Amino acid sequence: MKGQTNNLLILSSLFFVATHSFAQERYLRGTVTNSNKISISGASVVIKETRSGTSTDTNGVFVLKTGDEKKLTLIVSSVGYLKKEILIVTENTTNIIIQLDDEAKVLDDLIVTGVFDPRKRIESSVAITTITAAQLEHIVPNSSAELLRLVPGVFVQSARGELRNQIFTRGMVFDGSVYFISIQEDGLPITTGQAGNPSDYLRADVNLSKIEAVRGGSASILGVNAPGGIFNYISKTGGKQFEGIVSTRLGLEGNGKNPYYRIEGNFGGPISKDKSWTYNIGGHYRYANGAKYPGYPLSHGGQLKGNLMKTYNKGFFKLNIKWLNDRSKDFEFTPTVDFDKPRPAGHFTSSSSVLIDGTKLFVPSVGPGIRSLNYDSKDLNHLKDNAISMNWEHRFGDGSWKTNQAFKYSQKSSASIGTFIVYPSDVTSFYYAAIFDLLGKEGKYKFINAASRKDYGTLTQDFSQPNPFAFKGNLPGSEVISNGVFFTPLTYDDTKLNDFFYQGTISKKYKDMRFTVGLYSNKTRYKHYGTQAATGFSTIEDKPQLLAIEYTPNNGGPVQQLTDNNGIGWYGWSPFGVQYNDVKTWDNSLFFGHQWDITPRLNFDWGFRYEWLHLSNYYLTTKSNDTSPDGGVDKNSLTLYDNYVSSLNTPASYNKNAKTFSYSGGLNYRKNKNLAFYARYSLGNKVPDISTYISNQIVGEIIKELPQKIIQLEGGIKYQTDKTALTVTPFLSIL
Repeated sequence: MKGQTNNLLILSSLFFVATHSFAQERYLRGTVTNSNKISISGASVVIKETRSGTSTDTNGVFVLKTGDEKKLTLIVSSVGYLKKEILIVTENTTNIIIQLDDEAKVLDDLIVTGVFDPRKRIESSVAITTITAAQLEHIVPNSSAELLRLVPGVFVQSARGELRNQIFTRGMVFDGSVYFISIQEDGLPITTGQAGNPSDYLRADVNLSKIEAVRGGSASILGVNAPGGIFNYISKTGGKQFEGIVSTRLGLEGNGKNPYYRIEGNFGGPISKDKSWTYNIGGHYRYANGAKYPGYPLSHGGQLKGNLMKTYNKGFFKLNIKWLNDRSKDFEFTPTVDFDKPRPAGHFTSSSSVLIDGTKLFVPSVGPGIRSLNYDSKDLNHLKDNAISMNWEHRFGDGSWKTNQAFKYSQKSSASIGTFIVYPSDVTSFYYAAIFDLLGKEGKYKFINAASRKDYGTLTQDFSQPNPFAFKGNLPGSEVISNGVFFTPLTYDDTKLNDFFYQGTISKKYKDMRFTVGLYSNKTRYKHYGTQAATGFSTIEDKPQLLAIEYTPNNGGPVQQLTDNNGIGWYGWSPFGVQYNDVKTWDNSLFFGHQWDITPRLNFDWGFRYEWLHLSNYYLTTKSNDTSPDGGVDKNSLTLYDNYVSSLNTPASYNKNAKTFSYSGGLNYRKNKNLAFYARYSLGNKVPDISTYISNQIVGEIIKELPQKIIQLEGGIKYQTDKTALTVTPFLSIL
């Protein structure tokens, strides 16, 4: 009997352990879908209380061990969708369906660009487009600026690849660049005053959270010198839990044979127990031969960006850093025929390169103040950007008073060594001889491949003949242009740019109104040295070969070298000459805004911006190009390539001041939660910038430039549902 009792106790204990263990191993199964009931794979599902979690499979299904907890909070997230928290009663739930809302279709997301106070898009009289992480994830752009092609009313010309992009908004075309807009990172301009193209220093990677794009309207009063629009690239910040991503991109460009390698990553999360301190760091590195492979890699380098953020009950503080070290080269244009149906000429294709093959050479100085050049075509454009910025926002008292203070200091540099404006020329043309100082120098010109020494033929210049320019031989590229060569200038540009930015606002909420006063200030030092150091001619073919040219006069004199052995000539002689500019600017503006919720559905906002600019420039330009009396650099009169002597004008300087006044006003009427209408009138004045002054300066004076006036009238219809977001924005721009 005692033995039976013991056995019963053992069985009871085993049963208790088994049932207890079974209770401990309760599982929750579910499926994650989007608003169209399509499953989402790779979604994160985390139990908030324990921080344990899993990811959904290819069918959007997840399985979680829940333990014996009766209630749990699930945090469900996926790139491109709004994060969702759900309270689950585990005793009554075994299989659930969780629907995530598409971030790209949410018009209720707060906007910060182009408005005096953050508000929902459907409540704002601003034409704004938000490009979200979900949209960015599915784009493989040529450049960061090309992402703006997703914005209605914006045209991006990125035919030259990653650099020198042109961005036009609402038909505003001037100077072939980014004249009327402001490209920003985290609310402050990348560059100001057209001191270089800001897209050159902009790289988009997994660190990018979203882009807010404002077209016209309020941009004239809320962006420095930007009546056409503001494009704000907003970085990710750390969240309340650690998250990270590493991705690689491997592919082939151009003709399908040019490799592209890229790795990028982003990590962020809390660094304090109360999670009020967070960090985020991300960036990329890439190496690519390029879509138009010249025989050496066309881009390599990367960037690192990070921020440290402190949030508290009345605001936040954020510190940002950026380090960019990148080499890239903009494409030269491919020879093309037929205006009606443009296509590459002859044997050229869309992936052909007109940049010369890997070439190293030394071009000496040909006069005081003229720099010598160590030329290596593989150096590309070397771009650097080191920046640190700070942003602080604080609400006072009951929150009716608020201030935002932002600072940024950046050091940028661009060193460009390459060929620029490569185009075909007919060597039998009168203009070819005239432009390159050959007219009247009768005799024979032999064209030789500088690398292989292959003889391509001879040009005879003899004005006693019916045809004074006759070529006998076979130059490559005859199907593009007969007797043709590529004009191949060797250019050098060295730019250094130091910027300090400040922008501060103070706003006060009073009943149904908010008043905002702001101050913007920017001090810039822009130093630029540019020249066409020498000129070459090359064969008209993919990956052109430089040509050495020998000249034999008709009088039977000795053979003279028009180019050196590398195929380079005309040292220091150039229609572009040398230009050195040392520009200092101080740009300030005061702006004011008033927002009034007249009714719960009707909002009115208006504001103005007063801007004043002081600019000074100390500059040098080429005075003349003369023939050396003693044989040039090497003292040999038979080597014509170095027989030019350049001199510079006396240094000149000037000071300029400009002032503008801009204003804008708009009404937004929200009929219901799904439908809203707005109208806005703006007059934006833009002060002349650095590029305008430099392009109009002559020795000792500067042509007077008036501010640019832009009038814009626009309207809008905004419609949204859970599955649809539609905005129609007719506009009129008068420049």
